Amino acid sequence: MIKLGSLTLENFRGCKHYNMAFGGKAAAIYGANGAGKSTLADGYIWLLTGKDQQGRADYNILPVSAVEGVEASVAASFIASGGGHFALRRVYKPVFTRKRGETEKHRTGNTTDYYIDDVPQKAGDYNKFIAEHIGSEDDILTVTRPDYFAQAIKPDARRERLLSLFSGGMDDAAVIAKHAELAPLAEQMGTYTIDDCVKRWKANRRKVNGDLEAIPGRIDEAERAKPAAVDVQADAAMPHLAAQRMKIKSAIDRLRSGETASGIRQQISTEKADMEQARAEYVHKSAGGNTALENQMVMLRQNLSDAQAAAAKQEASAASAETLVEGLDKDITALRQQVMDEHAKEFDAGSGKCPTCGQPYPSEMLEQMRGNFNAAKAEKQAQMIARGKELSATRGGLAKQAEADRAAAQQSQTEAEHLQQKLTALQKMLVTPPAWETTADCQKRQSEIAALEQDLQKVSSAADTQIQKLEAELVPVEQQIQAVTARQSNAELLKKQDARISELRAEEKKLGVQLAEFDSLLHLADRFVQLKATDVEAKVNGSFRSVCWKLFELQVNGGIKACCEAQVDGKDYGSLSNAERVNAGLDIVDTLGQKMGLVLPVWVDNSESVQNLLPIQAQIIQNIVPPTWDKLGKIAQTALVEKYSSEELARAKYEEPNKRMRTEVLE
Repeated sequence: MIKLGSLTLENFRGCKHYNMAFGGKAAAIYGANGAGKSTLADGYIWLLTGKDQQGRADYNILPVSAVEGVEASVAASFIASGGGHFALRRVYKPVFTRKRGETEKHRTGNTTDYYIDDVPQKAGDYNKFIAEHIGSEDDILTVTRPDYFAQAIKPDARRERLLSLFSGGMDDAAVIAKHAELAPLAEQMGTYTIDDCVKRWKANRRKVNGDLEAIPGRIDEAERAKPAAVDVQADAAMPHLAAQRMKIKSAIDRLRSGETASGIRQQISTEKADMEQARAEYVHKSAGGNTALENQMVMLRQNLSDAQAAAAKQEASAASAETLVEGLDKDITALRQQVMDEHAKEFDAGSGKCPTCGQPYPSEMLEQMRGNFNAAKAEKQAQMIARGKELSATRGGLAKQAEADRAAAQQSQTEAEHLQQKLTALQKMLVTPPAWETTADCQKRQSEIAALEQDLQKVSSAADTQIQKLEAELVPVEQQIQAVTARQSNAELLKKQDARISELRAEEKKLGVQLAEFDSLLHLADRFVQLKATDVEAKVNGSFRSVCWKLFELQVNGGIKACCEAQVDGKDYGSLSNAERVNAGLDIVDTLGQKMGLVLPVWVDNSESVQNLLPIQAQIIQNIVPPTWDKLGKIAQTALVEKYSSEELARAKYEEPNKRMRTEVLE
């Protein structure tokens, strides 16, 4: 169990300052609507999760129109069971920056600092500490907000949490063993759950049903794919046709690989290779005259890059030092003003009388007080002067450094300009040789290759004429061979299609049996869900005092639809009155917290409408809207009026009571 020891808010949303020592006890916070009661709960939740009660992380944390320097923070101390203590603090800081050319700073973002027992922490370590020592965000909200579990989270997640916490020991095997009619399911389960089996059975049934529905179409397709019945006999002309086709193709191949054409092609390839080699030698000799110049240019480019980099680095260093000097000038001016202000202070004995007893101070005591004041003043001035000397010395060193960096940067820039001039001069000295394609050697070689290609074209043209004649003779031979092959293929296809149709009819019968088996199993699974629903609801609801959970809903078709709705006396949670919802939420928080082993302070909003809060194990902090003055006059004898003193009641008549908020720690 963890209780809230104290809570402090600074500049958090509409709350400028709030500090209260709860001491681990229950408390009531009184205030009108809009006074900031809910803000305290938001701050508490933000401290633990980084979000408000509604789960929002990007809402406005700072007060409206917050200026630079204003920070929002929430801090709390906690008392753990066994007497342990720890403290958490989260600080939200806006970031203001001034853009170049603008005189005012603008908010550009924010940062968040984290502390555990006043020790700064990284965000990850802070969140890890909360997760390990308190719980996850969902767990914290579950046992802190009475309305969270029954209303805020999704029904599926709510149902899953209830089943995981309360239905232990009620696994699928136990339900099946309890009900004899479900025995066939035990043979099918193995190591799986019924849900897993149902998913598998439904998937298999869909596949079987799809396959079964496709069978008639596949049989019809096979029937239509059968060729017309023909009398296919061995064709005696087939060997003769094959020999004739081979003879014609061999003649065509001999013409296409003629020796004359092959020799010319080889000669053309050799000439082209020789020309490429001559071109490479020409390029190599032409480039040799620029080698020395290019080596010098490479070195100059490297030196130029180094000089430019040095100039940039020195400029940046000078700018940084000058920025620091400007900051120190401001600090020195401010410190000088502080010294003058301190020097102007004079000893003030007030009325010369003791504020406690009203007697005049003895003269020696006044002198001693004056001496103490002057001594403290002198010491503070000395410290300020010493600090000013330190800042002045630092400022002088930085100013010299900036001046030296500026001079060095100018020297580096001058060197870079000189190197650029030398590089430009060398670039003008480079020699560009004429292109290889314009040389006499290249043109001669190209002419020789062109002549060889003309010879090849003449030889190829004569062979092409003979090849065209032979290809024309080959066409009718190929057509006759294709006709014979088609007749033989049709006979084989007819045989295969008849066998395929027989296979499909046997498969259709087998799939029908499988479909009936899956329907029987799924019917038993539906019955299993109905029986388990009754058993689980009884076990879950037996753990709560007033709340009952509707976890399953019987549909018109007899199926079961999963749901998760809290009920009290047969009424759904959403239709309960505020008082009924609060007590139902306290029942849920108390039961879940004890089951989870996580008992945290519970914030109850609008609790003024609840006459008798359900007692729970956790520390309760109530938000209460007190009655106005007129209403207080009518119920002057009630216990609520006794919480206010006569002086407070008198003020409440003339001041605006809806602007006040008061926290009272209860016994």
